[in-house]
Amino acid sequence: MRAWFGMAPLLAGLPAGAAAQSFDCTTARTPAEGAICAQPSLGALDRAVASAYAAALARPGADAPALRTAQQSWLRGRDAGCSPAARGQDTLAACLSNAMTGRRAALAPAPNAATPAASPPTQAAPAPAAPPQAAIPAEPPVAVPPVPVAVPPVAVPADVQLPADATLYQAALPAAAPGSTLLHVRAAGRFGLQARSASGTSLQLVDLMSGPADPVGEPGVQDGRTDVLLDAGTYKLRLTPAKGATGDIAVQALPFRHAGPAAGGPEDAPERLVQLDPPQPGAWTWLGPRTLQFRPAGPWLALQPVTVALAGVTTRLVPLLPVPVATGPSDNDAGRPDLDTLALTFAEPVNPAALRRALDVELRPTPGLTAAGAQLLTGGDYDLRATERAGPSDRQTYL
Repeated sequence: MRAWFGMAPLLAGLPAGAAAQSFDCTTARTPAEGAICAQPSLGALDRAVASAYAAALARPGADAPALRTAQQSWLRGRDAGCSPAARGQDTLAACLSNAMTGRRAALAPAPNAATPAASPPTQAAPAPAAPPQAAIPAEPPVAVPPVPVAVPPVAVPADVQLPADATLYQAALPAAAPGSTLLHVRAAGRFGLQARSASGTSLQLVDLMSGPADPVGEPGVQDGRTDVLLDAGTYKLRLTPAKGATGDIAVQALPFRHAGPAAGGPEDAPERLVQLDPPQPGAWTWLGPRTLQFRPAGPWLALQPVTVALAGVTTRLVPLLPVPVATGPSDNDAGRPDLDTLALTFAEPVNPAALRRALDVELRPTPGLTAAGAQLLTGGDYDLRATERAGPSDRQTYL
């Protein structure tokens, strides 16, 4: 495509109100250039991008060589991203419109918090405002407590005042057909990208320079969600809903922050992040900004399942049955003709019902080398009870 060098003088020489593009339409060589020349709305966007580019070059302290390189890279990326293979279900006009709208926003001067409200910076056109967005739940299942569990960063809610790092061109699209929207990242960082729909929509991130990533989610089954590190620039989010879907697809792109304090410390409201079912008494402590540790007040009950729920992901944990520290009756090489009671002693209590399910008793005639004449007792064939303990630190015996 024709270079953008010398664009500002070219525009300056045009009469007021002239409907020209930033390049000579008589030498248009690509489908993108042809579409821009053929459609007035695309031509207007092309001129807006050219004006924003010229203004960026003229801005005090501008790095002109870097701007020119970035503009040439964007032009190549625009044409590649709007090719039939890359744009998916989008029309060429829609793809170009999205790309040029995003580039115009990227070239606009970044907001300066130190600038007085009465004198805002001038820019070619206002960047699209980011819609209010809800927090994206955090990610994968946690490790087994009391081992420290990695808590993923939590997306920043819309009511937390942080710099606007990213802007979506469209935050909602109709679910009746596949579509896409542009994501403009002003400052590099980690972002949570998510589609939300009534029936399940897949999400695909497309880098206009390096190409598309693998889709996440499945149409008609599960909404797509991904956490990515993004450099400053413009990206496309491609959305594929289920066939026959209705309503809208909400799109979210939120910066992340860590859930815990940088120096660690106690967590007084762990239920905002994680739930245990059944509830377990104990203490939650941050070991750092990402690691939340649970230390139970007493021993885990062996074989009693505990469900851990985090960010919509549920994990079922089952503490293992410990090995008995003592058994009764004592060893005897003559056998036990009157045997009617067995004793199992554990270092700490176990779940009696779980112990009954796990324990089978086999009685063999002496010398017991073979199973001939053996009697097998399962959980329904014997009684099981716990003896009283003098204190909570004493061992527990079951008869």
